[in-house]
Amino acid sequence: MPILFDNYQVATLDKPAIVNTYSLTDSWVNQRDGKNWFNASPTSSVVVSEMNATTLNRHVTNLLDEFSTLQDNWDEDDAVAPNLETLNRVKQIVNVLSKNSQKIFHAAPGPYGEIMLDLRNENDSKQMEFIFYSNRSVVVFSENTSVPTQDSFSKEKLQEYLMWLNN
Repeated sequence: MPILFDNYQVATLDKPAIVNTYSLTDSWVNQRDGKNWFNASPTSSVVVSEMNATTLNRHVTNLLDEFSTLQDNWDEDDAVAPNLETLNRVKQIVNVLSKNSQKIFHAAPGPYGEIMLDLRNENDSKQMEFIFYSNRSVVVFSENTSVPTQDSFSKEKLQEYLMWLNN
């Protein structure tokens, strides 16, 4: 089975993505009125209750906990179990996505120890996959009308990725 990294064209995000302006954050800015507020554009703020941020992607958090118990050869075809470092990187991204109200459609382990996160827009016309290997990470962009493309994943580009997906 060829590695997913080698199966896609290189992505270009040459079109400026314009969407509701907001910026991502790893932590809550402050707490007012019993609600958690986090960074947004200078002219707006986004609020998500702590309960919603915790439960939004609980199914993915539960899957990641299950992936941590996998042993090598978990698929009976020599698949490598995800390592702790990869699991922790994925959990950090899931946490950031949850705090920023981005639903994750699904998560799955792969045969090389990688973990894939599948994100989709509301009408399923766009899909984005983050694939975290032990030594690299990639993002794959797919629209219903085009051939999938890929790029190296960068946490610093996470806002750009989400704007592409949700625009």
